[in-house]
Amino acid sequence: VVTSADEGYSVVTSADEGGSVVTSDDEGCSVVTSDDEECSVNTSDDEGCSVFTSDDEGCLVVTSADEECSVATSADEGCSVVTSADEGGSVVTSDDEGCSVVTSADEGYSVVTSADE
Repeated sequence: VVTSADEGYSVVTSADEGGSVVTSDDEGCSVVTSDDEECSVNTSDDEGCSVFTSDDEGCLVVTSADEECSVATSADEGCSVVTSADEGGSVVTSDDEGCSVVTSADEGYSVVTSADE
């Protein structure tokens, strides 16, 4: 699946047996997420883009927040994601397993608090 949106923002998502997600945008911000049985995650941030990952009961969430960069990926267990982005970028993520992540951004950089069951 290849999805292209405004501001030259592009998202390329490919899934295999383990499931993988590659996200790239025109600000140089990139996020590579690899989801296997152990749910391993690799993240790379650039241009002040902040990235956090939350892993709870197989729920994998990768969010990239920048002035004009916002990505939310939800997988497994019917996990729901709500992403809100403003100039600084703020993200609130919650799923039905009780895990929640609240991210508040300061000057383009995020501090992440993660809580699960």
